[in-house]
Amino acid sequence: MGVPRRRPLERVVRRPPRVQSQRITVAPDRRSRRSRTPMWGLAIAFAIIILIGTALLMLPGASIDAGSASFLTALFTATSATLVTGLVVVDTGTYWSGFGQTIILTLIQLGGLGYMTGVAFIVLVAGRRVTLAQRQVLRITFGGGVLGRV
Repeated sequence: MGVPRRRPLERVVRRPPRVQSQRITVAPDRRSRRSRTPMWGLAIAFAIIILIGTALLMLPGASIDAGSASFLTALFTATSATLVTGLVVVDTGTYWSGFGQTIILTLIQLGGLGYMTGVAFIVLVAGRRVTLAQRQVLRITFGGGVLGRV
């Protein structure tokens, strides 16, 4: 009666003795900020351009109507212009005033190739060498290709 019998598929698990818990403080990893890919900077830059464009398109003078454009109309138009997709919710020629059309044209120039061409131009004019991370961003933005030919 002392020792219970084991069944055929049963395992015996021995637990280690209890260890007292200790409080450990871990310093934050400083490399976590640096581990972001170059695409993060590109995405954040596009998001900032889109938000500024949305705010400008919501101004009362940007649309022909007496009031300002709705948030969704301005956001979609700014996103479409910055990412150069060409999609519109409203007719650009009849809904937006000259000021609004100028904002849309500026967003088209800043977005797409205009943004990356400007950054590459500034880097080259400043005389700095283009880093590998910047080359990767340029390669992805311009549609792939071999990294050495960027």
